[in-house]
Amino acid sequence: MRKFGKILLIFGSLAFVLNLIGLLKDNTSDPSGVIFTLILAIVGLCLLFIGNKKKKKAQEKGENYSEIGWGKVIGITFGILVALGGVANVLYKIIVEPQTFTYYVQNMNKSCPMHIDGIGTVDRVGIEDSLVVIHCQYDSENELAEIAKANPEKATRMTVLSILLNAKSSQGQSQIVDKMIDNNYGLKLAMLFLSPGELGVTTKDVVATCSELKELRQLVSNNPSQAYKEVVEWQIEMNKSELPVEIDESITLIDISCKDNNIVYKFEIGDDTPVSDFDDSQIRKDILNTLCQDPVSRVDIEKWIVANFGLIYKYVNKEHTDSLDQMFSVSEIKEAYNHSM
Repeated sequence: MRKFGKILLIFGSLAFVLNLIGLLKDNTSDPSGVIFTLILAIVGLCLLFIGNKKKKKAQEKGENYSEIGWGKVIGITFGILVALGGVANVLYKIIVEPQTFTYYVQNMNKSCPMHIDGIGTVDRVGIEDSLVVIHCQYDSENELAEIAKANPEKATRMTVLSILLNAKSSQGQSQIVDKMIDNNYGLKLAMLFLSPGELGVTTKDVVATCSELKELRQLVSNNPSQAYKEVVEWQIEMNKSELPVEIDESITLIDISCKDNNIVYKFEIGDDTPVSDFDDSQIRKDILNTLCQDPVSRVDIEKWIVANFGLIYKYVNKEHTDSLDQMFSVSEIKEAYNHSM
């Protein structure tokens, strides 16, 4: 018994110190290792204490106190630890693991503030009841914010689809979304609309239940192209009012559309430059390089790759009698994106 106690005490104490150091370095890590090794060290201490008492009592009675050899002790201890590890693994999956999602959320909160594509800035992330709460800040003059206030259900659907599409391209984000759903968490968007020059604010909360998240995750999993088509058509709808946009003195963006599995940007050439001049390999490289270097565009590209979407730059002359399409396949976009990382 004393030998068992010594082994458990030494092993448990060392493991406890190592786990405690890890927890102090990252307070969002799982504390179950600290708890388990502390219990192991305490059990070892108890066995050592009881063994010493028995040995002392035997010596007082003049009896012989014998213990099994160290080889057997180590073998039995190893078997016990393996068995305890199996039990601990089962208990972890039943009791501890469902609670660990809170640590994922805390890690997400550490990344704030962060940009969510097409929505705004996330100030913080937390948990309230069975909902993961994302606190977003909008500009009240932003058209998206106005649409979100007027149609929060659609804004929520588009936001969640956008998040799920980006998560599909990132293993870390995908794990967070899966944990959210697997642990029966829904999503709450706590939207804050700031009015420039005013002290007052307007708030609006929209909620997607866990069942709604499951439905949208299924859509993204089964048909990412259809899911992204919903998102991009919504984004186009919001941005149409800002057109036309002058790119430079001779080029103006006059339309954005979604055709088949392509996003189409239509440019009008304002001077006498023939559209054939835009059929140039260097122009293609410049377009891809610009897209891949822009942080907002990179988020869009991740969704294009997941949804198998291509890109078309359509150039037309002033009279709209001549046109040229620069078409970028998803494989070409993906190659440029990977090279830019």
